[in-house]
Amino acid sequence: MLKKIILALLFSHITFANPDTDIAASAQSSFLKGINAYQSGEFESARDLFKETASLQPKNKVAYYNWGLSEMQLNNLGWSVALYRKALELSPGFKEAQFALKYVLDKLPNSINEYKPEGIEAFRSNVIKYSPWHLLFFLSLLFFLLSGLIFIKYFGLRKQALSEELPMPKFPIFGAIFSILFVFSLFCIGLKSFEFFEVKATLIVETAKLHTGPSDEDTVLFEVFAGQDLFLTQKYDDWLQVKIPGGVTGWLPAKNLYLTTENRL
Repeated sequence: MLKKIILALLFSHITFANPDTDIAASAQSSFLKGINAYQSGEFESARDLFKETASLQPKNKVAYYNWGLSEMQLNNLGWSVALYRKALELSPGFKEAQFALKYVLDKLPNSINEYKPEGIEAFRSNVIKYSPWHLLFFLSLLFFLLSGLIFIKYFGLRKQALSEELPMPKFPIFGAIFSILFVFSLFCIGLKSFEFFEVKATLIVETAKLHTGPSDEDTVLFEVFAGQDLFLTQKYDDWLQVKIPGGVTGWLPAKNLYLTTENRL
């Protein structure tokens, strides 16, 4: 089942922007060579070729996905998880990556602390993350204009009723509804803006020791395992301070992590 989905994807997502440019041509060449290498069972070559494609086109979700497939075939499950998450960061609705990520997480030899958001954070992770910026801005503008027009008309009629001693107009229920929706859309935009400040990474090595400080001499808290999703809080030399779902904070060597979001540290 998984193999069929993988092969279907390899053939169905060969799309490259600006195909006439040298970079796009090189990326497409690497991508196609990667597919041939993958189908031939040369997974190390396929990995290197898809990695090259991703370096040429950092926004190419399929390059990361196929790179992740190659790592999975090489049993580098931490890398595979990280790359699927990177593909999903670029395209949250990427169904094949969602399926592949779940498949690999189930294959991990050691259990990891999955981040399970609750309340507003769950709404942000399950709804806002999948809502594009342009849609949120369009809806907020639409609700603002609709509520504004309705209330302008209402206050105009109210002013006329007061000056001419006419019955007062009914309160515009739809205007109030659109006003509430406008405020809610602004709230959603505020939640969406957290993406600019959130930096996440995945542990790519089989195991790593979480330290209390940025050196091997600092006390070891416990071990974390391949595929662990981590929030990054700060950087010191070649070490990164991470927060594990559940609230524990510690330090790991940067070489053991792969950033799945933009590096804003």
